[in-house]
Amino acid sequence: MKLTRSQIASKIHQRLNKTVPKAIIYDAIGIVLDELTDKLVEGEQIPIENLGLLNVYKTPETSGVNVVTGKLEKIESSHSVQLIPSDTLLKFVKKKKEKFERKP
Repeated sequence: MKLTRSQIASKIHQRLNKTVPKAIIYDAIGIVLDELTDKLVEGEQIPIENLGLLNVYKTPETSGVNVVTGKLEKIESSHSVQLIPSDTLLKFVKKKKEKFERKP
């Protein structure tokens, strides 16, 4: 599922009983996302209460076989971002999942 900035802004707008203009909320979300992006680009970990830890990690250079050519090729190192979920988030997801699972 893709969650857009517009969708988030609409949810916040509704929760605030439409007292804050949606455009202001949209811009505020952009500011938050820009700050998160800047911190991740700098290599910082970002703890987010009740959600988890955003962490940048680097995969090492390795080699692998190209399935088309059969040749051994170098795979360059790369950076990625991972979410390490908090215990609170994991408990919440478990409760939601159990609610919708059918028991025999």
